[in-house]
Amino acid sequence: MERYVFIRKMFYFIELCQKEKTGSRQYIAERLNMSESGVKRMINDLRDAGVTIKFDFDKRSYIFECNSELKSISSSPFLQNN
Repeated sequence: MERYVFIRKMFYFIELCQKEKTGSRQYIAERLNMSESGVKRMINDLRDAGVTIKFDFDKRSYIFECNSELKSISSSPFLQNN
């Protein structure tokens, strides 16, 4: 169950990155009910998987350098609320 919750949080984070609306690491940690170090781990996991992610200070959000890398994830049936 714990892994399922983490994966849902990661998909939600990815969705927010695509929309460029994550806010700061502290803000997203509060939204996801995680620690800031947990968010940092999640970001590093994405980077380790080859995703190019950075924090854009002008937009105040984490963003993907190539947004098409994860385009299909937000439409995944896994994310749909039943």
